[in-house]
Amino acid sequence: MTNVYKRLLIAVWAVVMLLGQTTAANASASFFLGKGENFFVGKGFDGYTEHGVVLANPSNQKKVAIMHAPSVGEENVMQWTAKYSSITFNQMGKDLPMGGMNSRGLVVEVLDLAQTEFPPKDKRAAIMAMQWIQYQLDTAKSVGEVINSDQHVRITQGSVGSGHFFVADATGQAAVIEFIAGKRVVHTAESLPVKAITNSSYKEAIVAMRGFKEMPLEAKLQTVSASSLGKSANLRCSILADRLKLFNEDQPLPTTGKVFEILSYVKIGNYKKNRHTMWSLAYDISDRVISFKTKKHNAVKSIHFEELGKIERVAYIDLQNSVLKGNVSGKFQPYTQKLDKALWEKTQKAIKIEEEAKRTEQRK
Repeated sequence: MTNVYKRLLIAVWAVVMLLGQTTAANASASFFLGKGENFFVGKGFDGYTEHGVVLANPSNQKKVAIMHAPSVGEENVMQWTAKYSSITFNQMGKDLPMGGMNSRGLVVEVLDLAQTEFPPKDKRAAIMAMQWIQYQLDTAKSVGEVINSDQHVRITQGSVGSGHFFVADATGQAAVIEFIAGKRVVHTAESLPVKAITNSSYKEAIVAMRGFKEMPLEAKLQTVSASSLGKSANLRCSILADRLKLFNEDQPLPTTGKVFEILSYVKIGNYKKNRHTMWSLAYDISDRVISFKTKKHNAVKSIHFEELGKIERVAYIDLQNSVLKGNVSGKFQPYTQKLDKALWEKTQKAIKIEEEAKRTEQRK
């Protein structure tokens, strides 16, 4: 397989997968938890399939943005060299992560947002939405650097799909970055009173929370259970806000266990039988530790940056490995083009399963 063909094939699958997720399959949640110098990010990835890989990505790698076929030759394609190594969670292949953390403690996650509209073509270099995540992890060490990168890089409108981004760093800063009506919208510092998002715009979620202020937790859970995923987004964000407020009032320091506990309140499996939280992730930014578990393999696994040493080449851990548990920092294996292709093929099958599940749900 030639490099050109490989890149085009990856892009085709990325577009197809995003098309499959633009409605409600990716009804995820993310939040920031911090006290003192202890900072965590939680992420629940929801959908129909839990397959995927954890990738260890080396620094000092030259990269070129992937464009799907209609955009090839029409865009000023972004090129860069990775400054930092990173650990990412991928379903679509190398350099197309759903989220991750780099060696400087920057975390970037994406969550579905139907209102997303990326900016029109201009002189800035272009990149696909999911590779934008890898670009930020490769080149930025802070929320401020991610925000400032908008001066020279643009997510192409060719990124068929939708999503807003949750970003946090080792100084305790966090931000929500959205693209509404073709313009970037950033919520950070004072404009980010609640450091949590689900699948409605941040502005909409904050306004809606005012109406849920006096609603007891049990009533919120029951209401979410009876609602569509789209209508439940603001309630799930309100539940997260309640849990974060309670933590800030009662808990001394954040822990990985507390992150998983908070995520448990907004697991889609609590509400919709044929949809589940497939991955639960806890990023310990301060100690550079990533903990994760999946729906079928509930034993918590962890990756410690300090134990990885210098990452020389891309390596992986299969998220569906049922044997591994505990600290898996030493369990990475070389990631090959053959494995990358197998991941695309598994994703293709998952799309078909997802689409059939959505049709079944619509018939009910």
